[in-house]
Amino acid sequence: MSTTTKASWLNTYSTKFGNDELFNSSNEVKGYWKKLFTSFDKLGENGLSGRQKDIDWLLLENGVTYNVYNDPQGMHRPWNLNVVPLVMHRSEWETIEAGLKQRAELLNLVLKDAYGERRLIKDGIIPHEVIYGHRGFLRQCSELNTRLKSYSQFMRPI
Repeated sequence: MSTTTKASWLNTYSTKFGNDELFNSSNEVKGYWKKLFTSFDKLGENGLSGRQKDIDWLLLENGVTYNVYNDPQGMHRPWNLNVVPLVMHRSEWETIEAGLKQRAELLNLVLKDAYGERRLIKDGIIPHEVIYGHRGFLRQCSELNTRLKSYSQFMRPI
C-alpha cells in the first residue's frame, strides 16, 4: 500500500472539512505523517481497534482519571487516550509553544501583581472579587517578598 493515498480502512474518513491533519489537498498523506500512517496501514482497522481496546482497558484497570471540580457528573472522569496521536509539523508546534510561553508569562505577572502591588485591582482591570473571592487565593502570601522567577508554586488546585 502506497502512503500517497487513503488506505481501504479509511473509506469512511472524510476530508470535506477543509483543513485536514492527515491528507493534503491532493489526497496524499502529509510528509510528517507518512511513517506513522505506514505503521497504521500494516495494523489495519482490526489492529488499530484492538490497540484502542487495550488502551481503554489499561486506563480503566489502573484507575486513571482526572478531576472536574463542581461538575454534576462527578469529580472523577476516566482519562481518554486515542490510539491515533495528534501529529503536527514542527512549525505548527513552534506557534503553539510561543503562545504557551506567552500565557505562562502573563499568568506569572498576574500572580505577582495579585500578591504584590495589586495594580490590576487598583486600576480597575480586574474586579477585587475575582482575586479575593477565589478560593485558590492565599491571603497569607500577600505582599510576600520573594526572589522567585515564578509564582506558580503559590497556586493550589481548586
